Amino acid sequence: MPNNSQIVLAKIEGTYGVDSAPVPATDAQIIYDWEPQPMQFDEIRRRIDRGFAGRRPKVKTRGRQGHGFRFELAGSGTANIATRWGSVWLRACMFGAPVPNGAIDVSYPLETVGDGSSLTLYGHKGDAGTGYVRMRTQGLRSNLILNFTEGDFPYGAMDGIGLLNQVPDGTAIGAPTLPAPPAPVEVNSVNTTFTLGGFALLLRSFELNLGMKTSYRSLVGQRAVIFDTAEDGDRRSAGGTIVAELPDPSVRNYFTEVTTRADLALSLVHGTVAGNILDLTSARLQIDEPTFSVEQNRLMMTCNYDLIPSAAGNELVLKTR
Repeated sequence: MPNNSQIVLAKIEGTYGVDSAPVPATDAQIIYDWEPQPMQFDEIRRRIDRGFAGRRPKVKTRGRQGHGFRFELAGSGTANIATRWGSVWLRACMFGAPVPNGAIDVSYPLETVGDGSSLTLYGHKGDAGTGYVRMRTQGLRSNLILNFTEGDFPYGAMDGIGLLNQVPDGTAIGAPTLPAPPAPVEVNSVNTTFTLGGFALLLRSFELNLGMKTSYRSLVGQRAVIFDTAEDGDRRSAGGTIVAELPDPSVRNYFTEVTTRADLALSLVHGTVAGNILDLTSARLQIDEPTFSVEQNRLMMTCNYDLIPSAAGNELVLKTR
């Protein structure tokens, strides 16, 4: 079966795990590098005695479905209209509903209670000539990574799991009506500004990982995907990596702030045209010790960092405008 046709629909669930029935006309999503895992199971090997040698049969348990993919980070086209990715994908990653701020911008707030919202996702691969494989899952939740690399367009990456309530089948989803946001723009000196502690670093890449671990939880009376805080889920390890040219320490010395774990203000603004601007800030970014590399005879530093909240949900402020 060829992989030349891929359609994904997703919709917020009103009740966790209850199919929200996304439809092609309103719930089609633009993604790429979609790597579904149509069936995931635990398994139990039966320990039966027999009068002959050979492998024992096994039983499949705790069915779920995995979905990994990327999506372009671009605005909606209008400053005070939420993006499709912010209205849908972020909701599975402990973000609340987008909040328009008059005609100025839209905020995407982090949630701090429970496991947040969940999605129903339908997707198919294949075509009319050779057939389709349709996958459906409910209760989908995911971690989120945001990536800004110079010379490329920015993207978000998700790797989530949901409940396996229906096995894959051969039904086509139907022709989708895709959203029409503006095209993402290149991360470069014209489109992007980046400061750390008020200093404009010469940036190669910035990656933010919310650090949430999704976990399938199964009890008699409950099946759910949760964020496993016992293993540093629920944003307890929110942070990432900065790669930049090392500044002259006599001009800006980050080494002292490694040892003191100083709070550094982060500002990343990407885009120049209203309706296609992303604004990411944090007041308390703490960097770890840098490692060095050489790029075109220039000394580069790579720093891991943590985002530290001072109040519930404020370790990251994400807006489009």
